[in-house]
Amino acid sequence: MLRKISLVAFLALSISCSSDNEADFAPIQTGTFPFDLTVLATAPNLDSRLHQYQIQLIEGQTRPSSVTDLTDELGLDLDLRVQVEGAVVTFHDLIDCKVWRKNVITDERAAWTDFFNNDGECFYNPIFISSQEKLLNFHVDCPDSFYTINSYDTQSENTADIEIPPLYLLFDDIFVAGEFLFVKYEDDNSDRWLDIYDLENSQKVTTLDINTFDTYATSGDRLYLIAGAGAYTIFNIRNRQVEATVADSNLGWVSGFAHANLLGNKMATDVFYPQPSNLVKTPAIYDFGSNKLRSFDLQQFRTVLADESIILGSVHDYVVDLESEIVAISYSYGDVGGLQKHRLTFVTFDGEIIASTALEQTPYRLISN
Repeated sequence: MLRKISLVAFLALSISCSSDNEADFAPIQTGTFPFDLTVLATAPNLDSRLHQYQIQLIEGQTRPSSVTDLTDELGLDLDLRVQVEGAVVTFHDLIDCKVWRKNVITDERAAWTDFFNNDGECFYNPIFISSQEKLLNFHVDCPDSFYTINSYDTQSENTADIEIPPLYLLFDDIFVAGEFLFVKYEDDNSDRWLDIYDLENSQKVTTLDINTFDTYATSGDRLYLIAGAGAYTIFNIRNRQVEATVADSNLGWVSGFAHANLLGNKMATDVFYPQPSNLVKTPAIYDFGSNKLRSFDLQQFRTVLADESIILGSVHDYVVDLESEIVAISYSYGDVGGLQKHRLTFVTFDGEIIASTALEQTPYRLISN
């Protein structure tokens, strides 16, 4: 069997005690949820195994509308990695060749086993990635040491191979977004390059020089190449044309690949706190039209929670709704008695708390519907 690990790291979260009823949580007087949201979470079940959960929040309500045990519903194994693309959640088995998938909006579910054949004696790198319609496995072909990415189409059940010459691959930066596969590597001169492949035909689209860029965000056919100093280039993958280049901007950046959340001229991004700090990063919105960056004050949010006797511990995930400019934040906290609990809060960039709800499970991923 093939050994597989997805590129999206499964967050190592501590599981803590939770109360039997929501009234034990510190009260926050708020209104209704401003938009639909799916929360992925974990918690020990009655069998003492760590189960995966889907928690559904519906716009206009004040409490989660449903909590689904995905481990029972999908028949998941224990040792898993999870990947999210849009509304599609994919669970990967780490030992056997198994994949479970669910669309959290349409409720479509599917599972696959043994869809790649390991008929050689070569070492398989522990990398496994997927798009909404493709499953891909990465390995090394002997004796030529060529890298091969096996692509499996979940609709037609056809397989195809994408061969990559021996390179100094940066394995954390093999990334799938929509119909494209991105492979970042270094050559013998330590120059950095980005190969882009079309998953529809398994052919390479182009190779880009990325020596001056740190972040590679995608949205549809567009690739946003962003430098740490704020410069960025917008590249259209389909027609292989540069659409815009800005030498100086206030755009926040992170290192590596990222799914871009864009609406009109606005893009959700991150701003990092100077270290050492008890916080790593905070959400922000960049406007390409006005060249303005607006960041959310996570430190002030911590102060607001403290006023409600909520001592912020770990921030697990956040997501920005660009239309309303409201942030949904999932976190764990300690109450005045020291008991760790979990909560999700909707808050504006001005610091106004719109809605908040207790969570019995430990949240690790938020999916805006």
